Amino acid sequence: MKKHLAVSILFLFSVTIINLHSQALNIGLKGGLNFSNMLEESDYTTFSDVYNYSTGYNIGIMLSTPPVGGVGGESGLYLNTRGYRIDEGDDQNGVVGTYKTLWLEVPFKATTAAKLGPLTFFAGAGVSGSLGLSGSMDMDITVLGNTTNNTEDIVWGSDPEEADLIRIDYGAVASAGVEFMSFMLELGYYYGLANLSPYTEDNYVISSRYFSVSLGYKFGL
Repeated sequence: MKKHLAVSILFLFSVTIINLHSQALNIGLKGGLNFSNMLEESDYTTFSDVYNYSTGYNIGIMLSTPPVGGVGGESGLYLNTRGYRIDEGDDQNGVVGTYKTLWLEVPFKATTAAKLGPLTFFAGAGVSGSLGLSGSMDMDITVLGNTTNNTEDIVWGSDPEEADLIRIDYGAVASAGVEFMSFMLELGYYYGLANLSPYTEDNYVISSRYFSVSLGYKFGL
């Protein structure tokens, strides 16, 4: 399974790079909303069963080529927020708060498109690499009716004793949308493949997930 995934990633990366270098480029601006969550589990429990989706944003610059022979390419540079919300327990014992992170992301997608009158419908799939920039945790913890606030910055790194998250992430991406007179509406999904947890005993895993809704505008070069 891992071998097949690696071959697929290499193929999609190669197709995208070839298309971006061999065809006329379009540059665009894109931004919108992210709806993110995280998987957090070990051999003993799935902590993220009580996590809820958190609303954030995505914004960035897109580079793309029109499909030739049915296949085009797309890349770009984006800032996006990820994390989760939690609201678990009651007034006597519980936790309410948010976990937020900010990432710099570079996707590589193979794309295809079809015209229907003035509309162009498009879809794409590929891989994406991300660099964690900042993050924070803001939780109200209630024990026996007494509530205290715990606000901390995310510590990035690979030390299982000190760090909260590993800074490098990568995953699979897919998107689909419609274009009209250079304006775009796009729906996307990111599935994190990297284990972001510095602590890996008991098969401890943390990974990212998010849906996105974005508006954009493309300029021809």
